[in-house]
Amino acid sequence: MSEDPSIRAITARFEAGRAAFRAARDELQEQQAAQLVDLARRKAGERQDQAVWMRAFAEAKAAEQASAPAEAEPQNRWPERERKDRVLSFGAEDERPAPPPPPPPPAPRPTPKVPEPQPATSDRPGKGRVLNFSTEDDEDEGFQGFRRRR
Repeated sequence: MSEDPSIRAITARFEAGRAAFRAARDELQEQQAAQLVDLARRKAGERQDQAVWMRAFAEAKAAEQASAPAEAEPQNRWPERERKDRVLSFGAEDERPAPPPPPPPPAPRPTPKVPEPQPATSDRPGKGRVLNFSTEDDEDEGFQGFRRRR
């Protein structure tokens, strides 16, 4: 069984595309690996630079402390609870001023008088008065809603 020339051409193009894809993928992976190595080297250099700076700072701080007089360390002159009540201003000991007294509580307000409920009347002439409350008679008979009187 012989193959069709068009199938061979399609297969050849497919294999060429596959080979090109693999080459591009391999090149990309090499670039990413090189970038990762470069990044790792830069990070290591930054850490090394940071370590050098930290060491130089520590040495300078130690030299500064060695040259400073030993008397410079602060001393606690007051116990903790007394220290909270005192403040230092320009080297002098000052007592904190007493806090102002709390304001007096507000006077109770008088409760307003509530007017007695009045039956509502209709302003429509000829319709009579409309009452919107129940009476004892309504409670006995069972409240039926608003009652009208004429």
